[in-house]
Amino acid sequence: MKFQFKYLFLIFILLLGSSCNNTNYKKVDNLETSTKSINTVNYSINEKFNNSQIDCILIGKFIDRTDISKFKDLNKAEIIRKAIYGLVSVKNYDLIKISEIDKNIDTLSNHNLLKYYNCDAIITGEILKFQNNDFISYSNTTVELILNLTDKRDEILWSSHYSGSNSDGSIPFSPVSLITGIFQVALNDKNETALQVVDMVTRKIIVSLPEKEIILKNQFASIEQNKGNFININQDIKRLFDNEEYEKASLALSKKISLDENNPVNYFLASKSNFFQGNYEKSIHFGLEASSKGMNTSDNFSILGISYLKLNNLKLSYASFFKALNLETNSSITNFNYALINEILNYDVVAAEHYYLSGIASIKEENYTRIYKSLVSLQRLSDKNKIIYETYVKLNDKILIFLNNRN
Repeated sequence: MKFQFKYLFLIFILLLGSSCNNTNYKKVDNLETSTKSINTVNYSINEKFNNSQIDCILIGKFIDRTDISKFKDLNKAEIIRKAIYGLVSVKNYDLIKISEIDKNIDTLSNHNLLKYYNCDAIITGEILKFQNNDFISYSNTTVELILNLTDKRDEILWSSHYSGSNSDGSIPFSPVSLITGIFQVALNDKNETALQVVDMVTRKIIVSLPEKEIILKNQFASIEQNKGNFININQDIKRLFDNEEYEKASLALSKKISLDENNPVNYFLASKSNFFQGNYEKSIHFGLEASSKGMNTSDNFSILGISYLKLNNLKLSYASFFKALNLETNSSITNFNYALINEILNYDVVAAEHYYLSGIASIKEENYTRIYKSLVSLQRLSDKNKIIYETYVKLNDKILIFLNNRN
């Protein structure tokens, strides 16, 4: 099954907030008591919703209130969760993979899921309609959803409702749907139409979810918390990192350094453990020691770059990210970080070039989150000048080719 989307990804990102041209958005005080109107997304936002303080979102359970005999070969809840996952990632929130959440979703409450994954809020919902009505000359597929975003205090921060159908007009799959793979379960034309409606309804609903406020200094890509070079390190240290017990890891590594002052891996891991505790000065100290003893890796200099930035030392942050990039020129992480430090320093053309290179590297790595972030970051700069805009369009085209080939 092939889909042609000339510039659709570009248009989708640029006009996400207004892509539903004929759709009305109505903010209401109470979603349950509000009047439902045709082609209108009703939504409510709690005054306590601070989009600068919500970093991580889980995609939780969806209750299916529809006739289970309809579309019985589709897992409706799973399809909708995948669609929402892709759309929320465009809003700059951090997400936990659905496959990871599903390991605990049936045994933990929403509150405990947030606690377990150290996330700030969870999206849950209800599937009110998922049906097809056949008429003499055509058939009509309708999907109706309610979504809620709830925080750790069990307070609903955002709710949204919409009912849409294929009678609303042409509704090709969005690139988000292609990446999340919801189209792959379409076994026939009827299913494909239903999935297109799911895609359209979720897109329109998620438009009403406030985008996470971007603070550039917090957008840098770091290596995974429990990923690292554990050569010649015993399993106790690795276990502490796996369990995110960084204070204990720091103490254990200090003892190891006192016994062997020439092992660069000990210093590198001490830099990491202090970094994840927010001890940026100590992280820099151990990172520089690691470098002086031979640990000249992009991971080490990436952590140095972020640590210097946290301490507002832009000059040394830039130098560290530049060094990391030279050590690993084809990495999405090193290009993304180098682009961000250049954007902070207002070197927009250089920033755009490396957002583009980050996007290309992300395609090769099949890192869908960074594909989004690279393109969205380029979009942020695209109105600066013609060169950056053309770079943005170029990356968009590369992504389209990747998506079409993937299918």
